[in-house]
Amino acid sequence: RKSLGKLVGPGAYRARITFRWRSAAGRIVRVVRRTTPACRQPDLRPNLVPVQVTADQTAGDQAVYSVVVRNTGRSATGPFTTRLTSPGLSPISDSVPELAAKTRTVVLQQGPPCTPGTTLDVTVDPAGAVDEADETDNAITVACPLTAAKG
Repeated sequence: RKSLGKLVGPGAYRARITFRWRSAAGRIVRVVRRTTPACRQPDLRPNLVPVQVTADQTAGDQAVYSVVVRNTGRSATGPFTTRLTSPGLSPISDSVPELAAKTRTVVLQQGPPCTPGTTLDVTVDPAGAVDEADETDNAITVACPLTAAKG
């Protein structure tokens, strides 16, 4: 019997077992090799994904952006930030203390309103503080969710 531990995921592992039969004199008379089915180890890391952005213009020259962030991974995150950028505006950032696995949160960020017709870039964990299963899905670009003022 043999146990294996601390296998790194994601990955797939197999064991190859060699059986040997020996004669009374100690000579190998037969050899059979068997391979086990693959044992798959999932990636247990978190995975942050921005999924939706809405905004409301407030009194004055401000907007409140609601950014829905999901953790599609298998473990909780540590602290991370979200960042919004739009042409002609300073970036808006906010911190999130943590996000449990398979859950979502809504991050409210206040800042200057984006201009209707422009784009809004949303990035979660721009500094790479969270070791994620997939770093390629941390950003989305959406149309400015504000509508032009009616005259």
